[in-house]
Amino acid sequence: MSTERNYNLEFCEGLLNHPKLKEGKELRYFDLLVVAESIVGEELWRIEGALLEAAKGLAEDEWENLKQLMEDSKKKHTKEILAIVERVARAFNPSANEERIQTVIQNAIKTSNLNKTAQENGVNIKPEPLKKEEHVEPPKVEVVLQAIPNPNIETLKKYLNLGIKLIPVYDSGAYIQAGKPRDLGTDNIDEIQSLINGYGYRNGIGYGNKISLFRLFPGDYGLVVIDIDRHIKDEKSGKDGLQNLLKIESELELPQNCKLKTHTCCVSTPSGGYHLYYKTEGEVEFKPELVAAVDILHTKTVNAAGSVKVGKGYRLIGSLGTIPSLTETLKKLMLKEPKKPICQQIKVVDFPYSFSTENGYLSDEERAVCKPHLREYLELSEYHINSQDMTNCPFTEHHNNGDKNPSAQVNQDFVYCFTAQKGYDIFDIAERLNGNDFKRGVADVRNKLKRN
Repeated sequence: MSTERNYNLEFCEGLLNHPKLKEGKELRYFDLLVVAESIVGEELWRIEGALLEAAKGLAEDEWENLKQLMEDSKKKHTKEILAIVERVARAFNPSANEERIQTVIQNAIKTSNLNKTAQENGVNIKPEPLKKEEHVEPPKVEVVLQAIPNPNIETLKKYLNLGIKLIPVYDSGAYIQAGKPRDLGTDNIDEIQSLINGYGYRNGIGYGNKISLFRLFPGDYGLVVIDIDRHIKDEKSGKDGLQNLLKIESELELPQNCKLKTHTCCVSTPSGGYHLYYKTEGEVEFKPELVAAVDILHTKTVNAAGSVKVGKGYRLIGSLGTIPSLTETLKKLMLKEPKKPICQQIKVVDFPYSFSTENGYLSDEERAVCKPHLREYLELSEYHINSQDMTNCPFTEHHNNGDKNPSAQVNQDFVYCFTAQKGYDIFDIAERLNGNDFKRGVADVRNKLKRN
């Protein structure tokens, strides 16, 4: 009986046992990658068939990104793939001579995306001539892989010196452990070095994988990053973010330290794009995109300078100590449009005659009357609800940063805290906002929602 692992089967079983699937929810791109990483790490080619089959329902950009990850995985592990091809060829036809074996390997190279990589890396596929009656071991397929540059530890250290925590990430884009990404961040140089060396950190998390990619949340440190994308799939219809941003620059009177060519804190990316860093103040809500192929990264992560992704590095140009402040002209273009106030009276509630807290509790009827007015109560309590129906969680003790960035989902009858994995109705929140006093909370609800 064969003892070789069936990676495709393990991956499929992992998907079937995924908590989201059990809850009837749809698995997304990130979920597939997390399961894949847990089975094969970066060697995605081992589960190519099962992974691509599971990804058929993804959006076009996610599908293309997955195929690119697969190609990168194959190129990175050329030596192992060709060794497997050789082993299978010999097992399938033990009587085949060396010339036939090498023909099979050559065909495998020609019919896959290993062709260019194998030639560039010096794949030896021609056997040495055998002397008559001389017995030698069959030649191995040798691949001399190009050296992959290591992360620039000195550049990464510059982030740590500013108190910025870096989050370790696999080349595929998956975080090295499930959970909240911010909880994975570290400002400890020894942990960063251990991750780079493949020894992991925090009780062995990430052990066995040499981490070369690190991210941060710009908004957590009063920063916003303009991400200039230059992934042009089609030269005729593709959007070049560089040209789009230069056009904006030509229409604005920006100081020299804020312009692309003379920016004082800029990061060049492996794709030929750029990350432009700016300081920002106060609570602001930015658009996801400035113009086509120019994204705005504030609450989303950005790859740190000094990182390496698929053998290519993020290079710091300028200094993290000279990040310019975001100008008002740029800020106006980047901010979301403020919601226009609705000129209508807040909905009023017809309270039952018996609505009171003398007995220390409310009837089901009394609760049912007020529950649907949760949103109005939050807004009257000066809680901002954004366009994604997210607000700051009233139960700040559940969050490391007091829920500075809105993470609580506002539903019709309750607010859901993802950290506590619990829903809270209007009276739970009112009690919380009134010194954990239930009677005062009920009175607050009634006073804010009563008829004028």
